[in-house]
Amino acid sequence: MKPHFDGASRNSPEAPGAMPSNAQGWRDRGFTLLELMFATALLAITIVGTMIAIAEGNRQAIVSREDAIALQVADQMMAGLQALPYAQLAAKAGSFVPALTADEAEILLPPSEHGVSPGTIGVVTEGTLQVVTVTVSWHSRAARGDREISLRTKVAP
Repeated sequence: MKPHFDGASRNSPEAPGAMPSNAQGWRDRGFTLLELMFATALLAITIVGTMIAIAEGNRQAIVSREDAIALQVADQMMAGLQALPYAQLAAKAGSFVPALTADEAEILLPPSEHGVSPGTIGVVTEGTLQVVTVTVSWHSRAARGDREISLRTKVAP
């Protein structure tokens, strides 16, 4: 048997045991100041965390770009060295200034240091082989420190 419902709601004045209109349920009152403060704090923490993650992602993208440019410069220098005759490799040891585009120079050479050699070539003889190492060094503002990339190959006569 179903309970009898006469159409009057619990909060209507004609319902038996009805609550007065000034003491309605929490759904009709809205949020308290404490609830709003907690919601605002949670939202602020979420926004700050997202902003930190985005900034770190951008920084990592810049570091990756720097690494890619330095690797490209080292690879170009190594390709040029591999094209040389075996007897001329030892004469190429020392510092080098690669041909850089303006964008590459801005990344690998800060404005105050244009003209400074960012690379070195090392040639060491091991028996009949020559070990050629090309190193590109730069100061990374994104990684907050000095960085370098080295490529090494062995050349036979």
